[in-house]
Amino acid sequence: MKTRKLLLVLLAVLLLFSFNAFSWADDDPVEGESTDVTTDVTDEEGVEPIDADLEDGGDQVVFEIPVPGKVVVSNQPLTIDGELVEAEAYNIDGANYFKLRDMAALITGTDSQFNVTYEAPNIVVTIGEEYEPIEGDLAKGEDKSASCVPSKQVLVVDGNKVDILVYNIGGNNYFQLRGLGDLIGFGVEYDDATRTIFVDTVIAEAEDEGEPDDEGGDDGDEPEA
Repeated sequence: MKTRKLLLVLLAVLLLFSFNAFSWADDDPVEGESTDVTTDVTDEEGVEPIDADLEDGGDQVVFEIPVPGKVVVSNQPLTIDGELVEAEAYNIDGANYFKLRDMAALITGTDSQFNVTYEAPNIVVTIGEEYEPIEGDLAKGEDKSASCVPSKQVLVVDGNKVDILVYNIGGNNYFQLRGLGDLIGFGVEYDDATRTIFVDTVIAEAEDEGEPDDEGGDDGDEPEA
């Protein structure tokens, strides 16, 4: 009886050993195949991998210029230090936009004067420097409001890149007047009763009381000829 039990035990051990040997043989890696189960995900051919660590040290909030809604030629009077002047302007979504060189030409010789140059790919503004006029300054053209799109032009003020609302209309860049005032240092006010824009170039202490929220208002009327 004991001999029979011993034979059964030996037979079970032999069967178990044979089964394990078969499994080990089946698991042998194929030549050239990696045995690492934690394989890396590869990029598509020709596609550069994205580095999660940005060179500037982290994610940046990108300044985006919205697609314009309502764009019309501005028919609102403009005064510089109380004097009525003329310049081509567009009213975009309730705010007035002017050419940078036109504004430089209008306020040159004042406390807020600035010069404009182009150093590809940037438009460069130097505050306090007398403006050097070019042909075409303050010239008016036909209505090109239908061509208005956000501009990709970069503005550099005294060596620093700045964010400002700017649109390209008919191949020219138009900058938000209040934004220019904030960057360069001239005041902008708006009288809703007379629909007049007031630019004050005299450098003075800013007063918060009584300052309007917007310099343009909604140019709801048809543009004047």
